[in-house]
Amino acid sequence: MSALNTRPFRAVSLEVRDGAPVVVKRFHHPNPILARFDRTRARREQRALAELERDRFPVPRVLELRETGAGWELCCAAVQGARTLRELLSSDAPPAGGWEGLLARLGELLARLQAAGWEHGDLHPGNVLVDEHGRPWLIDVQRARRVAPDAARRLDQVVECAAMGRERLPARLRARFLVAWLAALPEGLRPALVGTTLARALEERARLRRIERVRVGLGRWLRDSSRVRAVGVGRAGIWLRRDLAPELIDRIPAGFVVLHGERDELRAAWLGAARLAEHGLAVARPAVFAPGSGRRGRGAWAAFQPPSAPARSIAELLEALEDRGLALHRPGLARADGVYFLPPREPEDFVESDPRSAQPGAPGSSPALLSCFHSLPRGEAGLEPGAPG
Repeated sequence: MSALNTRPFRAVSLEVRDGAPVVVKRFHHPNPILARFDRTRARREQRALAELERDRFPVPRVLELRETGAGWELCCAAVQGARTLRELLSSDAPPAGGWEGLLARLGELLARLQAAGWEHGDLHPGNVLVDEHGRPWLIDVQRARRVAPDAARRLDQVVECAAMGRERLPARLRARFLVAWLAALPEGLRPALVGTTLARALEERARLRRIERVRVGLGRWLRDSSRVRAVGVGRAGIWLRRDLAPELIDRIPAGFVVLHGERDELRAAWLGAARLAEHGLAVARPAVFAPGSGRRGRGAWAAFQPPSAPARSIAELLEALEDRGLALHRPGLARADGVYFLPPREPEDFVESDPRSAQPGAPGSSPALLSCFHSLPRGEAGLEPGAPG
Protein backbone atom coordinates (compact mmCIF):
# COMPACT_ATOMS: atom_id res chain seq x y z
CA MET A 1 0.00 0.00 0.00
CA SER A 2 1.24 3.50 -0.80
CA ALA A 3 -0.29 6.76 0.41
CA LEU A 4 -1.33 9.15 -2.34
CA ASN A 5 -2.94 11.96 -0.36
CA THR A 6 -3.50 12.32 3.36
CA ARG A 7 -5.71 14.92 5.01
CA PRO A 8 -7.18 15.13 8.54
CA PHE A 9 -10.62 14.07 7.28
CA ARG A 10 -9.72 11.63 4.50
CA ALA A 11 -6.87 9.53 3.13
CA VAL A 12 -6.25 8.18 -0.36
CA SER A 13 -4.00 5.18 -0.97
CA LEU A 14 -3.04 2.87 -3.82
CA GLU A 15 -3.49 -0.80 -2.96
CA VAL A 16 -3.43 -4.14 -4.76
CA ARG A 17 -6.57 -6.24 -4.45
CA ASP A 18 -7.06 -9.50 -6.30
CA GLY A 19 -3.93 -8.70 -8.30
CA ALA A 20 -5.23 -5.35 -9.61
CA PRO A 21 -4.32 -1.81 -8.49
CA VAL A 22 -7.14 -0.10 -6.61
CA VAL A 23 -7.39 3.45 -5.28
CA VAL A 24 -9.03 3.49 -1.85
CA LYS A 25 -10.43 6.71 -0.45
CA ARG A 26 -11.19 6.57 3.27
CA PHE A 27 -13.49 9.11 4.88
CA HIS A 28 -12.73 9.53 8.60
CA HIS A 29 -13.35 13.00 9.95
CA PRO A 30 -11.58 13.42 13.34
CA ASN A 31 -14.49 15.40 14.79
CA PRO A 32 -17.05 12.89 16.16
CA ILE A 33 -19.97 15.11 15.17
CA LEU A 34 -18.73 15.75 11.63
CA ALA A 35 -17.73 12.08 11.31
CA ARG A 36 -21.46 11.30 11.15
CA PHE A 37 -21.41 12.79 7.66
CA ASP A 38 -18.62 10.50 6.37
CA ARG A 39 -21.22 8.18 4.87
CA THR A 40 -22.99 11.11 3.18
CA ARG A 41 -19.73 12.39 1.69
CA ALA A 42 -18.73 8.94 0.45
CA ARG A 43 -22.14 8.28 -1.12
CA ARG A 44 -22.18 11.72 -2.71
CA GLU A 45 -18.88 11.02 -4.44
CA GLN A 46 -19.96 7.53 -5.46
CA ARG A 47 -23.13 8.93 -7.02
CA ALA A 48 -21.27 11.73 -8.85
CA LEU A 49 -18.74 9.27 -10.28
CA ALA A 50 -21.51 6.99 -11.51
CA GLU A 51 -23.42 9.85 -13.16
CA LEU A 52 -20.33 11.34 -14.78
CA GLU A 53 -19.33 7.91 -16.11
CA ARG A 54 -22.84 7.46 -17.49
CA ASP A 55 -22.45 10.81 -19.28
CA ARG A 56 -19.20 9.45 -20.78
CA PHE A 57 -16.79 11.67 -18.85
CA PRO A 58 -13.32 10.31 -17.94
CA VAL A 59 -13.59 9.39 -14.25
CA PRO A 60 -12.32 6.34 -12.34
CA ARG A 61 -14.71 3.38 -12.28
CA VAL A 62 -16.29 2.72 -8.88
CA LEU A 63 -15.68 -0.82 -7.61
CA GLU A 64 -17.14 -0.76 -4.12
CA LEU A 65 -18.38 1.43 -1.28
CA ARG A 66 -18.25 -0.14 2.15
CA GLU A 67 -18.08 0.65 5.86
CA THR A 68 -15.10 -0.56 7.88
CA GLY A 69 -13.87 -0.10 11.41
CA ALA A 70 -11.73 2.82 10.19
CA GLY A 71 -14.61 4.56 8.41
CA TRP A 72 -16.21 4.51 4.97
CA GLU A 73 -14.15 3.34 2.01
CA LEU A 74 -14.74 4.18 -1.64
CA CYS A 75 -12.75 1.86 -3.92
CA CYS A 76 -12.10 2.75 -7.57
CA ALA A 77 -10.09 1.19 -10.37
CA ALA A 78 -6.68 2.86 -10.64
CA VAL A 79 -5.88 4.94 -13.72
CA GLN A 80 -2.81 3.34 -15.28
CA GLY A 81 0.39 5.38 -15.20
CA ALA A 82 -1.44 8.43 -13.86
CA ARG A 83 0.15 11.57 -12.50
CA THR A 84 -1.66 14.67 -11.36
CA LEU A 85 -1.60 17.71 -13.60
CA ARG A 86 0.03 19.57 -10.70
CA GLU A 87 2.95 17.12 -10.72
CA LEU A 88 3.35 17.50 -14.48
CA LEU A 89 3.31 21.30 -14.28
CA SER A 90 6.04 21.16 -11.63
CA SER A 91 8.30 18.75 -13.54
CA ASP A 92 10.50 19.18 -16.58
CA ALA A 93 9.17 16.08 -18.33
CA PRO A 94 6.27 16.66 -20.76
CA PRO A 95 3.19 14.40 -20.67
CA ALA A 96 2.81 11.58 -23.17
CA GLY A 97 1.95 13.09 -26.53
CA GLY A 98 3.22 16.52 -25.51
CA TRP A 99 1.66 19.56 -23.88
CA GLU A 100 -0.20 20.74 -26.99
CA GLY A 101 -2.31 17.58 -27.12
CA LEU A 102 -2.99 17.60 -23.38
CA LEU A 103 -3.98 21.29 -23.29
CA ALA A 104 -6.33 20.74 -26.23
CA ARG A 105 -7.95 17.78 -24.44
CA LEU A 106 -8.31 19.80 -21.24
CA GLY A 107 -10.00 22.66 -23.10
CA GLU A 108 -12.36 20.22 -24.80
CA LEU A 109 -13.13 18.47 -21.50
CA LEU A 110 -14.05 21.73 -19.78
CA ALA A 111 -16.33 22.68 -22.69
CA ARG A 112 -18.05 19.28 -22.58
CA LEU A 113 -18.67 19.62 -18.84
CA GLN A 114 -20.17 23.06 -19.33
CA ALA A 115 -22.30 21.98 -22.29
CA ALA A 116 -23.67 19.07 -20.23
CA GLY A 117 -24.47 21.34 -17.30
CA TRP A 118 -21.82 19.85 -14.98
CA GLU A 119 -19.67 21.78 -12.53
CA HIS A 120 -16.78 19.95 -10.87
CA GLY A 121 -16.86 22.11 -7.74
CA ASP A 122 -13.15 21.88 -6.92
CA LEU A 123 -11.35 21.87 -10.25
CA HIS A 124 -7.62 22.44 -9.87
CA PRO A 125 -4.43 20.71 -11.15
CA GLY A 126 -4.38 18.35 -8.18
CA ASN A 127 -7.81 16.98 -9.13
CA VAL A 128 -6.91 16.17 -12.72
CA LEU A 129 -5.04 12.95 -13.50
CA VAL A 130 -3.13 12.44 -16.73
CA ASP A 131 -2.72 8.81 -17.78
CA GLU A 132 0.14 7.12 -19.61
CA HIS A 133 -1.37 8.13 -22.96
CA GLY A 134 -1.69 11.81 -22.07
CA ARG A 135 -5.45 11.71 -21.49
CA PRO A 136 -7.01 13.72 -18.62
CA TRP A 137 -9.25 12.21 -15.93
CA LEU A 138 -11.35 13.95 -13.27
CA ILE A 139 -11.06 12.91 -9.63
CA ASP A 140 -12.32 14.12 -6.23
CA VAL A 141 -15.79 14.86 -7.60
CA GLN A 142 -17.56 14.95 -4.24
CA ARG A 143 -18.77 18.51 -4.94
CA ALA A 144 -19.68 17.91 -8.58
CA ARG A 145 -23.22 18.93 -9.45
CA ARG A 146 -25.45 19.97 -12.29
CA VAL A 147 -25.99 23.71 -12.59
CA ALA A 148 -28.26 26.00 -14.58
CA PRO A 149 -26.75 27.58 -17.72
CA ASP A 150 -24.79 30.69 -16.81
CA ALA A 151 -22.52 32.47 -19.30
CA ALA A 152 -20.65 34.42 -16.61
CA ARG A 153 -19.97 31.22 -14.63
CA ARG A 154 -18.63 29.47 -17.75
CA LEU A 155 -16.17 32.28 -18.41
CA ASP A 156 -15.16 32.37 -14.75
CA GLN A 157 -14.29 28.65 -14.89
CA VAL A 158 -12.04 29.28 -17.87
CA VAL A 159 -10.39 32.15 -15.99
CA GLU A 160 -9.82 29.89 -12.98
CA CYS A 161 -8.20 27.20 -15.14
CA ALA A 162 -6.07 29.76 -16.97
CA ALA A 163 -4.92 31.31 -13.69
CA MET A 164 -3.71 27.96 -12.36
CA GLY A 165 -1.34 27.24 -15.24
CA ARG A 166 -0.49 30.62 -16.75
CA GLU A 167 2.88 30.97 -14.99
CA ARG A 168 4.09 27.51 -15.93
CA LEU A 169 2.86 27.33 -19.51
CA PRO A 170 3.99 29.51 -22.44
CA ALA A 171 1.54 31.68 -24.35
CA ARG A 172 1.38 29.19 -27.23
CA LEU A 173 -0.05 26.47 -24.98
CA ARG A 174 -2.43 28.80 -23.17
CA ALA A 175 -3.81 29.80 -26.58
CA ARG A 176 -4.20 26.10 -27.48
CA PHE A 177 -6.35 25.51 -24.39
CA LEU A 178 -8.55 28.50 -25.19
CA VAL A 179 -9.06 27.56 -28.84
CA ALA A 180 -9.93 23.96 -27.95
CA TRP A 181 -12.45 25.15 -25.36
CA LEU A 182 -14.11 27.49 -27.86
CA ALA A 183 -14.22 24.86 -30.59
CA ALA A 184 -15.88 22.28 -28.34
CA LEU A 185 -18.58 24.63 -27.01
CA PRO A 186 -21.94 24.42 -28.79
CA GLU A 187 -22.58 27.56 -30.82
CA GLY A 188 -25.34 28.75 -28.49
CA LEU A 189 -22.97 28.71 -25.49
CA ARG A 190 -20.07 30.61 -27.03
CA PRO A 191 -19.29 33.98 -25.46
CA ALA A 192 -20.17 37.21 -27.19
CA LEU A 193 -16.51 38.25 -27.37
CA VAL A 194 -14.45 36.58 -30.09
CA GLY A 195 -10.87 36.16 -31.20
CA THR A 196 -8.11 38.21 -29.65
CA THR A 197 -10.64 40.41 -27.85
CA LEU A 198 -11.75 37.36 -25.88
CA ALA A 199 -8.17 36.14 -25.41
CA ARG A 200 -7.12 39.49 -23.99
CA ALA A 201 -10.07 39.66 -21.59
CA LEU A 202 -9.52 36.14 -20.27
CA GLU A 203 -5.77 36.54 -19.94
CA GLU A 204 -6.07 39.78 -18.02
CA ARG A 205 -8.66 38.32 -15.65
CA ALA A 206 -6.51 35.21 -15.18
CA ARG A 207 -3.56 37.36 -14.15
CA LEU A 208 -5.65 39.20 -11.58
CA ARG A 209 -7.12 35.92 -10.31
CA ARG A 210 -3.64 34.43 -9.91
CA ILE A 211 -2.47 37.46 -7.89
CA GLU A 212 -5.52 37.10 -5.66
CA ARG A 213 -5.04 33.35 -5.16
CA VAL A 214 -1.36 33.74 -4.24
CA ARG A 215 -2.08 36.53 -1.78
CA VAL A 216 -4.86 34.59 -0.07
CA GLY A 217 -2.79 31.41 0.08
CA LEU A 218 0.24 32.95 1.79
CA GLY A 219 -1.10 31.80 5.15
CA ARG A 220 0.03 28.30 4.21
CA TRP A 221 3.62 29.43 4.74
CA LEU A 222 2.97 30.05 8.45
CA ARG A 223 1.10 26.88 9.38
CA ASP A 224 1.48 23.15 8.90
CA SER A 225 0.46 22.76 5.27
CA SER A 226 1.54 21.53 1.86
CA ARG A 227 4.23 24.23 1.90
CA VAL A 228 5.89 23.98 5.32
CA ARG A 229 5.97 21.80 8.39
CA ALA A 230 6.67 22.64 12.02
CA VAL A 231 9.87 21.35 13.60
CA GLY A 232 9.90 21.70 17.38
CA VAL A 233 7.08 22.77 19.67
CA GLY A 234 5.72 25.92 21.22
CA ARG A 235 7.30 29.30 20.67
CA ALA A 236 10.60 27.63 19.84
CA GLY A 237 9.07 25.97 16.81
CA ILE A 238 10.68 26.36 13.40
CA TRP A 239 9.01 26.37 10.01
CA LEU A 240 10.76 24.21 7.42
CA ARG A 241 9.85 23.95 3.75
CA ARG A 242 8.38 20.50 3.20
CA ASP A 243 10.82 19.33 0.53
CA LEU A 244 13.84 20.02 2.76
CA ALA A 245 15.43 17.67 5.30
CA PRO A 246 15.40 18.66 9.03
CA GLU A 247 19.20 18.38 9.11
CA LEU A 248 19.39 21.58 7.09
CA ILE A 249 18.34 23.59 10.17
CA ASP A 250 21.60 22.80 11.97
CA ARG A 251 23.84 23.22 8.95
CA ILE A 252 22.74 25.82 6.41
CA PRO A 253 24.47 25.13 3.07
CA ALA A 254 26.81 27.66 1.54
CA GLY A 255 25.08 30.05 -0.81
CA PHE A 256 21.88 30.31 1.22
CA VAL A 257 20.80 33.79 2.27
CA VAL A 258 20.49 33.96 6.08
CA LEU A 259 18.87 36.91 7.83
CA HIS A 260 18.78 37.73 11.56
CA GLY A 261 16.59 40.34 13.20
CA GLU A 262 13.18 41.16 14.58
CA ARG A 263 10.50 38.50 14.25
CA ASP A 264 8.03 40.77 12.46
CA GLU A 265 10.62 41.99 9.95
CA LEU A 266 11.70 38.46 9.14
CA ARG A 267 8.10 37.33 8.90
CA ALA A 268 7.48 40.02 6.30
CA ALA A 269 10.58 38.98 4.34
CA TRP A 270 9.52 35.30 4.59
CA LEU A 271 6.06 36.03 3.21
CA GLY A 272 7.41 38.36 0.53
CA ALA A 273 9.79 35.69 -0.73
CA ALA A 274 7.01 33.08 -0.51
CA ARG A 275 4.76 35.26 -2.63
CA LEU A 276 7.33 35.55 -5.40
CA ALA A 277 8.16 31.84 -5.20
CA GLU A 278 4.46 31.01 -5.62
CA HIS A 279 4.49 33.10 -8.80
CA GLY A 280 7.38 31.01 -10.14
CA LEU A 281 9.86 33.89 -10.17
CA ALA A 282 13.63 33.67 -9.78
CA VAL A 283 13.73 34.42 -6.07
CA ALA A 284 15.62 33.28 -2.99
CA ARG A 285 13.00 30.75 -1.85
CA PRO A 286 11.92 30.45 1.81
CA ALA A 287 13.69 27.51 3.42
CA VAL A 288 13.72 27.91 7.23
CA PHE A 289 11.98 30.40 9.51
CA ALA A 290 12.83 30.41 13.22
CA PRO A 291 10.68 33.11 14.84
CA GLY A 292 12.63 32.90 18.11
CA SER A 293 11.34 33.27 21.63
CA GLY A 294 13.18 36.31 22.95
CA ARG A 295 11.65 39.64 23.89
CA ARG A 296 10.15 41.41 20.87
CA GLY A 297 11.25 38.53 18.71
CA ARG A 298 15.00 39.01 19.08
CA GLY A 299 16.95 35.92 18.15
CA ALA A 300 14.75 35.20 15.15
CA TRP A 301 16.36 34.13 11.87
CA ALA A 302 15.38 32.91 8.44
CA ALA A 303 17.19 31.14 5.61
CA PHE A 304 16.42 31.42 1.91
CA GLN A 305 17.57 29.09 -0.86
CA PRO A 306 18.90 30.58 -4.13
CA PRO A 307 16.74 29.65 -7.14
CA SER A 308 17.68 26.64 -9.25
CA ALA A 309 16.87 28.62 -12.42
CA PRO A 310 17.94 32.25 -11.93
CA ALA A 311 17.43 34.90 -14.59
CA ARG A 312 20.17 35.42 -17.17
CA SER A 313 19.68 39.17 -17.25
CA ILE A 314 17.95 41.98 -15.40
CA ALA A 315 15.65 42.44 -18.39
CA GLU A 316 14.53 38.80 -18.18
CA LEU A 317 13.74 39.15 -14.49
CA LEU A 318 11.80 42.38 -14.94
CA GLU A 319 9.90 40.87 -17.87
CA ALA A 320 8.86 37.93 -15.70
CA LEU A 321 7.65 40.32 -13.00
CA GLU A 322 5.64 42.26 -15.56
CA ASP A 323 4.07 39.08 -16.89
CA ARG A 324 2.84 38.30 -13.36
CA GLY A 325 1.34 41.77 -13.04
CA LEU A 326 3.95 42.86 -10.47
CA ALA A 327 6.60 45.57 -10.39
CA LEU A 328 9.36 46.54 -7.98
CA HIS A 329 8.47 49.45 -5.73
CA ARG A 330 12.14 50.04 -5.05
CA PRO A 331 15.23 48.63 -6.77
CA GLY A 332 17.31 45.77 -5.47
CA LEU A 333 18.41 42.58 -7.21
CA ALA A 334 20.91 39.90 -6.23
CA ARG A 335 23.64 38.72 -8.57
CA ALA A 336 25.73 35.57 -8.26
CA ASP A 337 27.95 33.89 -10.83
CA GLY A 338 26.69 36.15 -13.58
CA VAL A 339 22.96 35.48 -13.04
CA TYR A 340 20.25 37.43 -11.26
CA PHE A 341 17.53 36.70 -8.74
CA LEU A 342 15.32 38.50 -6.25
CA PRO A 343 16.57 38.53 -2.65
CA PRO A 344 14.06 38.23 0.20
CA ARG A 345 11.73 41.22 -0.09
CA GLU A 346 8.79 42.40 1.95
CA PRO A 347 5.35 42.32 0.29
CA GLU A 348 5.24 46.12 0.43
CA ASP A 349 8.22 46.25 -1.95
CA PHE A 350 5.95 45.23 -4.83
CA VAL A 351 3.10 46.99 -6.53
CA GLU A 352 0.40 45.19 -8.48
CA SER A 353 -0.32 46.51 -11.94
CA ASP A 354 -3.91 46.47 -13.13
CA PRO A 355 -3.96 44.87 -16.59
CA ARG A 356 -7.53 46.08 -17.09
CA SER A 357 -6.17 49.57 -17.65
CA ALA A 358 -3.62 48.45 -20.26
CA GLN A 359 -4.04 49.42 -23.89
CA PRO A 360 -3.69 46.83 -26.69
CA GLY A 361 -0.03 46.05 -27.15
CA ALA A 362 0.94 47.71 -23.86
CA PRO A 363 2.45 45.86 -20.87
CA GLY A 364 -0.22 43.74 -19.23
CA SER A 365 -2.15 42.87 -22.39
CA SER A 366 -0.14 39.67 -23.04
CA PRO A 367 0.88 40.33 -26.66
CA ALA A 368 2.52 36.89 -26.83
CA LEU A 369 -0.75 35.08 -26.13
CA LEU A 370 -2.70 37.40 -28.43
CA SER A 371 -0.23 36.81 -31.24
CA CYS A 372 -0.39 33.03 -30.76
CA PHE A 373 -4.18 33.09 -30.69
CA HIS A 374 -4.41 35.29 -33.77
CA SER A 375 -1.96 33.14 -35.76
CA LEU A 376 -3.73 29.83 -35.19
CA PRO A 377 -5.26 28.37 -38.37
CA ARG A 378 -8.86 29.53 -38.69
CA GLY A 379 -10.13 26.04 -39.42
CA GLU A 380 -8.85 24.62 -36.13
CA ALA A 381 -11.62 26.10 -34.04
CA GLY A 382 -14.13 26.72 -36.78
CA LEU A 383 -13.99 30.36 -35.69
CA GLU A 384 -12.59 33.59 -36.95
CA PRO A 385 -9.70 34.52 -34.66
CA GLY A 386 -10.75 38.15 -34.94
CA ALA A 387 -8.73 41.26 -35.48
CA PRO A 388 -6.34 42.36 -32.75
CA GLY A 389 -8.05 44.85 -30.46
